[in-house]
Amino acid sequence: MQADLEQLSTSMIDSNEIEVKAVISLNVLVLQCENRMIISKVEERPLDMEKIQAMPGITVYVIKNGDSMWDIAKRFYTTVEEICELNELEEDRVVPGMPLLLVKKVEG
Repeated sequence: MQADLEQLSTSMIDSNEIEVKAVISLNVLVLQCENRMIISKVEERPLDMEKIQAMPGITVYVIKNGDSMWDIAKRFYTTVEEICELNELEEDRVVPGMPLLLVKKVEG
C-alpha cells in the first residue's frame, strides 16, 4: 500500500477557526482484505498570537535547500495557494535561491 498526500491547504476563517482541506491518495494492491489505521494522530495547538502580531505583514523570503512550500506557508502563516497566486506560480515547486513575496494571512 502507498499513501500520498496530494494536496493540503489551510485557510484562516477567523481568529478562532482554521479550515483544513486534504486530498489523500491510496494506491493499494489487494490480495487479502485487512483493516489498517492510516492516520494515527492529529494534534491541535493554539496559535501564538504575540509571535504572529510581531511578524511583518509582508516579507520576501529566499528559498533555502530543503524548503517546501508547505513549510514556508506554515512558518509565515499563509497558504501554499496564496503564495502561488501572489508570486504568479503555476506549480508549488521551489528551488534554492528563488525569492518569494509572502503576505501573512492571520491578524489578531
